[in-house]
Amino acid sequence: MCVLQAAIDDSGSDLRGPLYVLGGYLAKAEEWAKFSDEWEVVRDATPAISYFKLSEANRLEEQFKGWTREDADKKVLSLAKVIPPHVMYHLASVVVQADYDEIVMPFRQVILASNNQQDKTLGNLLKTPYFLLFYDIITECMKRLGEDGKLEEIEFYFDEQGVMGTRTRSLWDYVKRDAPPELSRYMTNPPQFKDEKVFFPLQAADMIAGLTAGRFIDMMNDVEPVRPALYELRTAKPSWSIWDKKRLQQFLEEHMDSHSEYEKFDGMMKQLIKVPHSIVKARMDAEKAKKRPKRKTKKKLSALGHVSDETD
Repeated sequence: MCVLQAAIDDSGSDLRGPLYVLGGYLAKAEEWAKFSDEWEVVRDATPAISYFKLSEANRLEEQFKGWTREDADKKVLSLAKVIPPHVMYHLASVVVQADYDEIVMPFRQVILASNNQQDKTLGNLLKTPYFLLFYDIITECMKRLGEDGKLEEIEFYFDEQGVMGTRTRSLWDYVKRDAPPELSRYMTNPPQFKDEKVFFPLQAADMIAGLTAGRFIDMMNDVEPVRPALYELRTAKPSWSIWDKKRLQQFLEEHMDSHSEYEKFDGMMKQLIKVPHSIVKARMDAEKAKKRPKRKTKKKLSALGHVSDETD
């Protein structure tokens, strides 16, 4: 039985929002079991829901249809409080969709026209940011565990992604192959794809993926307050990886001396897993410090981040 389990979900997979996020949590298997028991109790408390999905709570749809905004906010907060005592890390990999479209999609069009079948396979995988973030969140998690001296056998659980999930699962061997031996020895099981409606850790991942996306959008729109539900979750240690335009461009410009686009991309992935998480984080912090906007307007937020202008 594996000791560590990471549950990861996405936000932005409809490609209509400004961000694409993979986010979730890492915890010991026994802690996920305790979490699931507590989550079920809070979920079933009046007013009860059958499963949790943040988008439904935001829109007061499906499980939250007919609810008041106040009751929905309280439910989200009560569920959020269940998570932090049981988890080790909050995992996230984030890209701005417009940056991905500008930098990666032209590269994708070129390789789709290639006669090399591996190039075409890669082109299909790069249709959305999912594959890049999938690879990234796994490697950053493993590197972070290694730096903290907490590496143990680990399993990754993702929300079901249909064809994309099947294709990504097939590339697990490449991820494992590229990893240094001190990491790959713990990557014994390929990723598992489960239904988030019945696998409770994925409902926690859905919450944090959506709230993480919301926080980045708030910062892009100069909204200062942290959403209360996200504030409850901030005690979990973060392991974040952010793909801005500069990082995407550098990523594609490196290692361009191979015979096929696939080999070039494969070389870039090998380099990605070798860069220590601490260095990636330092670079991201420096970039954020340079780009941090001045706060001009304070806005009020409900527990789910519904914004209203504050009048003085």
